[in-house]
Amino acid sequence: MNRLQVQPDAASCFITSIAMVMNIPVAQLIEEVGVDHMSILHPGRPGSYKYRGHHIQDLTETLLNHGWVITPNWAKYPISHFYPKGCIMCGGSGKFKGKWVEGNLLISRANGVMQYQGHSCAWIDGQLYNPCGKIQEFHTTLLVGFHPLFKVNQNESLLIR
Repeated sequence: MNRLQVQPDAASCFITSIAMVMNIPVAQLIEEVGVDHMSILHPGRPGSYKYRGHHIQDLTETLLNHGWVITPNWAKYPISHFYPKGCIMCGGSGKFKGKWVEGNLLISRANGVMQYQGHSCAWIDGQLYNPCGKIQEFHTTLLVGFHPLFKVNQNESLLIR
């Protein structure tokens, strides 16, 4: 199966990204999770922000049934600060000290999902898989602004039988 998948609707970038990491069809994962992600929770918000979408807790049991586990890393990774004159990359100081290194380690050792301003993308083997239909080379500068990171791992011992 081709790993790159396009999200089937405006509210499914997160679950599509998870499906790309697992390398299964997103339609199958949506059906197995069984949550009405298209219900409108916030009618006044624009675009996909009005829909319920999927939450990590919606996916836990289904992922375990497939022998996968999802681990959130809630540390913020805007390891840069935006100023009117541009973007300054800081290696980490104050509350961000060490986060650049931590982010690099997480990305280099696992596959998972990143979220940025309400949109999710999968990172798989050093590439960023955008459920809008694009694959990009991953570079740690792409961590700028991403929060949170979800590590997604396969572990056969986790299978629920």
